[in-house]
Amino acid sequence: SSQGVALLKVDGQRYEAGQLVLDKVEESPAAVRCEWKVGQTGLCLTTAWQGDPASGVVSRLDTLCNTGDRPLVLSRCLARFTLPSVRYECYTQASSWCRENQGAWHPLHAGLRLSHISGRSTEGFTPYLGLRTVEGAQGLACHILPRGNWTIRVCPGDYTVVELGLADENLNRTL
Repeated sequence: SSQGVALLKVDGQRYEAGQLVLDKVEESPAAVRCEWKVGQTGLCLTTAWQGDPASGVVSRLDTLCNTGDRPLVLSRCLARFTLPSVRYECYTQASSWCRENQGAWHPLHAGLRLSHISGRSTEGFTPYLGLRTVEGAQGLACHILPRGNWTIRVCPGDYTVVELGLADENLNRTL
């Protein structure tokens, strides 16, 4: 029901939630590394979480590896964070020539999509999202460190789901 840690589309098939099966967990005091089997594809998704107790900052790095014996075509690969369904405000930054990183808080009503698909990482929007409850008691900040096109989506519903990663409009990567 939480929709899982990622959303993948491989060879035209969607994989999320129950199709991502936790295979292995390694823990240390400030880190955790999880390996997920992606259906019967032979893909292994690794989510590596690193925390800094002093600042409270947690970073996540995902790696996708084809351990099978045939090539697969990846057309969607988004990390997911599932949050309670409450009222949120979003901090986003617009960016244009001589007006870079112009940010503001806005109420989240029906959802949000930020992206860039022409190869420039900060034209139009920056790959950054702040999300906090309207009361301001809890929040989440996401920053993609892009190597090319990127997307961030926020989808309110039974849960509020944040999806972010490689832009999937034209993604067609053979693994």
